[in-house]
Amino acid sequence: MPKEPSVQPELNDYLEVLQRRGHLSQADLWELEDHLFTALEAGLACGLDEESARAAALNSLGPTAQLATEYKKEHSMNPLSRLVGIAIALGAIALVTAPVGYLSTLFDLPSILLVAGVVIGGLVASFGPRALLRTLRQALASSPQPDRNVEVGLRVAVHGRRLSWAGGALGSILGVIAMLSNLSDPSEVGPGLALCLLSLFYGAVAAELFFTNLSEWLQAGGESPVAA
Repeated sequence: MPKEPSVQPELNDYLEVLQRRGHLSQADLWELEDHLFTALEAGLACGLDEESARAAALNSLGPTAQLATEYKKEHSMNPLSRLVGIAIALGAIALVTAPVGYLSTLFDLPSILLVAGVVIGGLVASFGPRALLRTLRQALASSPQPDRNVEVGLRVAVHGRRLSWAGGALGSILGVIAMLSNLSDPSEVGPGLALCLLSLFYGAVAAELFFTNLSEWLQAGGESPVAA
């Protein structure tokens, strides 16, 4: 059933006010718009006049102030709380490995430098250092900012995730090469194996615990046409 042109602007005005006050994401806006116009069409189908159908549709959601407050509560997040999940995941890894004495073996400086160098170097080469710092500030903002442009930040997050896996894969290849080059010397096999496995471990942690969450934090605080 087509939407009535004389009624639709009033519902759009309601959504515009709600988006401005409640920091709605595009997905939230589409969901509410669908709800409003479905309620409007249901009222018109039941024989209500346009004004009554519009009022019924708006009443189904409630006052904008109350609804906007709920959306603010849903999307606002303390900057430190954004890092709690990552800390829990890393803590779980430490808790599992520490009792059996493996925690110290998870630290390998060459692997860390390799993955970090690939990720940071690749991001700086693609976006520049200012874009990286701006992305971190936006992601860790304490309140949503719907008018900001997070397109570059989301591109940084997506590219960083890919570079993390690439750095891990590169470390694995170099580690295998190091082992095969020193098969005659067993003492040199261990460092090569560490580079091979730990680079992949660091790449996975950076990609899935940091950059994937970075995309979510950016999308929670602003709008962008770019999908992560």
